[in-house]
Amino acid sequence: MKLARTGWVCESGCAVGLRRVGLMRGCGGVIPGKRTRRPQVGIDTSGQLGLFGEPAPPQCKPQGGVERALRFVEADASRIMLGGVRLDEHLQAMSIGWPFTVARLLGEQDWAPFLAKLSPNGRPPYAPWAMVGLVVAGILKGVNTLRALEELARSDLAVMWVTGGICPDHSVIGRFLLLHAETLSDSFFAGLTASVLKATGSDTAMLGLDGTVIAAAVARLGTLKAEALAAALAEAEAKAAEAKAAAEASETDREKAETAAAKAAAQVEKLAGAQAVLNERIAARTDKGKDAKGLSIHPDEPEAVVQPQKDKRTYAPSYKPVVLANRARVVVAGDVHPSCETAPVERLVEAALAHGQVGSLLADSGFNGAGTIEVAAKHDIELLAPEGRTLPGETATYKQSDKQIPKGEFSYEAASDSYRCPAGHSLRRLGACSQYTVYGGAPCVACPMRARCTRGAEGRQIKRYPCDAAKEAMRATLADPAGRARYNKRAGMVEPVFAHLKENQGLRRFRRRGLAKVRLELMLHLAAYNLSRAVVALARASGALFGGLLAAALRCLAAARSALRTHLRRILTALVSPNPGAAHV
Repeated sequence: MKLARTGWVCESGCAVGLRRVGLMRGCGGVIPGKRTRRPQVGIDTSGQLGLFGEPAPPQCKPQGGVERALRFVEADASRIMLGGVRLDEHLQAMSIGWPFTVARLLGEQDWAPFLAKLSPNGRPPYAPWAMVGLVVAGILKGVNTLRALEELARSDLAVMWVTGGICPDHSVIGRFLLLHAETLSDSFFAGLTASVLKATGSDTAMLGLDGTVIAAAVARLGTLKAEALAAALAEAEAKAAEAKAAAEASETDREKAETAAAKAAAQVEKLAGAQAVLNERIAARTDKGKDAKGLSIHPDEPEAVVQPQKDKRTYAPSYKPVVLANRARVVVAGDVHPSCETAPVERLVEAALAHGQVGSLLADSGFNGAGTIEVAAKHDIELLAPEGRTLPGETATYKQSDKQIPKGEFSYEAASDSYRCPAGHSLRRLGACSQYTVYGGAPCVACPMRARCTRGAEGRQIKRYPCDAAKEAMRATLADPAGRARYNKRAGMVEPVFAHLKENQGLRRFRRRGLAKVRLELMLHLAAYNLSRAVVALARASGALFGGLLAAALRCLAAARSALRTHLRRILTALVSPNPGAAHV
């Protein structure tokens, strides 16, 4: 579609009218004091009737009479006409069914938390379900920027059905998302997920857990190490002092000087905050006995961590999103952390339990740790996570290593409280601390497997942690063919989620800065993804229903044809065969 003087004109030449609502409009109760000075436009639904004036079907709207207390910008997709054809008729004729599913599922949500933040005073705002519908519909079509969403609302017919025909400015969309960020990330996503689970007929009995790394909205080029950051901070402080002195001494252009001083002070505050975050990371890494000289940070995105990407070769400021998906590939919970995939696991499990009982949790080797094991034991959930990745063709559940024989090949004997090595030697208990117990003392000097096992002068030693008993139970389960078959379902459950987010929805890099805004962006993408799963499930169900009816009709037709053929055969037989009582000529 393209914009003409008289309205919108689609590729087929059908006109869709536009009308100006006002010369200047406030944010409609979104954020008081902010005004959008660009003219507001909207789809003109007045005076557009069909050839015979047939009534249009009502559009799905939220229940509960939410429009009584507040007045919203007029939006009714059922009144949008393309010449003499209603919008819904056109979409159905073109076999575009996903807007109807999306609009219906959005209509089932509870919008009271959104309405509580709106004011009945001032100009009418856009309805929250229409605004959210625009965002998720845009994400479904791979549109992630605010200006692209603004254009999409004015040009895409399918999106018009979801939004009711509203045409918000990009700044209004951005302020709406910031105002309702917490609601969109928590209660709205939970409610929408419940509707999608119902629509797909799936549950939370078996869940797949996985995480990935996605680059932040900044490049590595601007990252600074501790020394460079300290120098930049000192330089910024000197410039801020000079700007402050110049502002105090200025007599002619004092306002401009004060603005420059404020910008310099803001730069100092930004660099000081980044330095504090970097010092915390350096201290945490030093406490673990690791080298912290290579740590760096981006002052514009201090919450993002410079870490390896999926290719394991490049480093960039990024975040780690984590999701839980069921067998229908519906994401029941999601979260994001700057650097640790296992940190959000407990929040994810609690969010999943709100939708039903969780029986099994299937995760990769990155989640085979004490934190995930404790969460699973706390909620009585079976956890299946191998101890490491396996090589192609291998069935072992521990990480293959060329340096030494993995700990997984040492068997623990509870009766004697000792380990048995692959060569058959016993490793007895040597000592213990608050975190682990040390086992060793095997005759490793003359062992033929010493070169592959240890290089230490004291021989091979094993540390046993409190969570090792659970790891051994998981190892036994995964060694069983039935347990391994159950675990192999994980790849088809959760791996395609991130592939869809990156390839179809364009989530290869976060576009917002700060952990809170990054989490909002992730949850919006997951909400749109869940809607796509509902669309696919309902399309398959309708296709299966149609296929079943067609098969039944074909069976009835075949039966009728067979009966007719039998009846005709009997008639022909009666006509051809001679009458026994008649005389032969």
